Amino acid sequence: MPRACLPAVIGLVTIGECPAGSVRQALEAAGFSVRRLSGDAETWSADVLEGVSLFVVCGPASPEMYQLLRRHSPAGILALVPGGDEAAVLRALSAGADDSQSLSIGERELAARAGALLRRAGRARHRRCEAR
Repeated sequence: MPRACLPAVIGLVTIGECPAGSVRQALEAAGFSVRRLSGDAETWSADVLEGVSLFVVCGPASPEMYQLLRRHSPAGILALVPGGDEAAVLRALSAGADDSQSLSIGERELAARAGALLRRAGRARHRRCEAR
């Protein structure tokens, strides 16, 4: 009997100048399920964060954002920072991101980095497979 596999859920946290549409499209094209998270992170319920395998934080996030995600979820964090500024990349890494790249990252590289972070964390590219 064939098995239906559910894709890993990426929590897309959008802040400011994030090109959310193209980031979402790249991740979905790579086979991920994307859950967009915006607004005040302090108000996100546990249900919203549950099942997220990786957070992609897109835009100029504060260190508190990364710390909040760390407190509320074991999922990895990929930071996409504006401008390719090395200082911003280093700030994201020191605040808790597992990887950090410029917002100008290519779509295929974004998908590959998301897959690599999931693999390193021992999370499958697919959440679970069920018999049909």
